[in-house]
Amino acid sequence: AAAQEPVVGTERLGWEQDAATLLTAQAYQYAVYVDAGMRTVLTNVTCSGTTGPFTCIGAMPAMTPGVHSLALTAAEVIDTVVVESLKSTPLSVRLVVAPAVPLKARIVRR
Repeated sequence: AAAQEPVVGTERLGWEQDAATLLTAQAYQYAVYVDAGMRTVLTNVTCSGTTGPFTCIGAMPAMTPGVHSLALTAAEVIDTVVVESLKSTPLSVRLVVAPAVPLKARIVRR
């Protein structure tokens, strides 16, 4: 089994995208499949670099606490037709929830 990367959900998802030009990589629609489930289009994706493969970063999808498998796709949208790549090798993550903030800190005398 793959090692699970611990995340809290505020991180961003990064990957390398091969494309003819940076403009092409930026024009793709990127999606993630959480636990091989529904396709979710990633938001706020940025790609950078001078030659491919380009470095792309997007928002982490919403997930419930626990272990999840994330697979990415790149797609070209032509009119209303989505031409999607195969899914990437899955990335295994474990969403952990931080403990609640301690409240009412004070000095306690014996």
